[in-house]
Amino acid sequence: FITKTLGALARDLAFSGAAAIALSLLAGWVISRETRRRLVHIKSVLSRVGRGDTEARIKAQWSAGAIASIAALTDETLGRLSVLIASSQNTVQSIAHDLRTPLNRANIKLQEAWDADGAERADKILDAQAELTKLGAIFDTLLRISRIEGTTGSQGFELFDLADLVLDLTEIVAGDIEQKGQHLSFDLPAGSTVFADRRMIFQFLVNLLANAARHTPQGSTITVSAVLRNGKRVLTVSDDGPGIPAKDRGRVLKPFARLDPSRTSQGVGLGLALANAIAVRHGSQLELEDANPGLVVQVALSIAPPNLTKK
Repeated sequence: FITKTLGALARDLAFSGAAAIALSLLAGWVISRETRRRLVHIKSVLSRVGRGDTEARIKAQWSAGAIASIAALTDETLGRLSVLIASSQNTVQSIAHDLRTPLNRANIKLQEAWDADGAERADKILDAQAELTKLGAIFDTLLRISRIEGTTGSQGFELFDLADLVLDLTEIVAGDIEQKGQHLSFDLPAGSTVFADRRMIFQFLVNLLANAARHTPQGSTITVSAVLRNGKRVLTVSDDGPGIPAKDRGRVLKPFARLDPSRTSQGVGLGLALANAIAVRHGSQLELEDANPGLVVQVALSIAPPNLTKK
């Protein structure tokens, strides 16, 4: 009896084991097939992106699992890539548009110089040289923005007084601004110390002052100030000119963006883009606000190296 019972139990266990193995294999095959189907779909989408379809997305309907997480992350990355590509295309188009003008002018001036003689020829050559100099300045600014955006860390940073920096700046820009019938004022008390790249902040202020002087009428006042706010030194350049509409303030921070749709105004739309790149380099953002009337541009700078700001 015991022998028969043990034999029956062994047969039952063997059958159960075989059934469990079969079910496991079936489940594994189903899961493997579904996993393969999902991976094939992901591969297909990535292939479309590789062929230039930047709008292709996985759009996974799977609610959970590692592959679902990978699909969601891939779609998020593809979205960012699409935005970057669109931005790059717009920038390239803007570059082509803005570089064409000085190139065409230089070409015309050189042709006119070829047909002229004597003093007139020399004048035409100088005009062409001036257009090529503008072209070189555009390339220099683009390279400067690229270098700033590609740099990290605090290399080149130092402690210095903004009041001293502005004093040096005044000797360079004040005369030109006053000649335009505009007034330049400062409100930076001694001891306005910041931890930043001195040369970049100098360039930052030069760009903002030039931009303010270009877009404000005669009789306007341009003010440079600094205040301590929430543990940061907020550097501000403000004016009482026409300002920038709220809907355009984000756009004007991009390279070659200008409010003049005909692009006939002076400048090529790189001043605020360079200033914004400098602000980002310092862990901040360029903030544009309404001065009622006019524009307020400001950036928050650290007042001490990172290891000294927390006590």
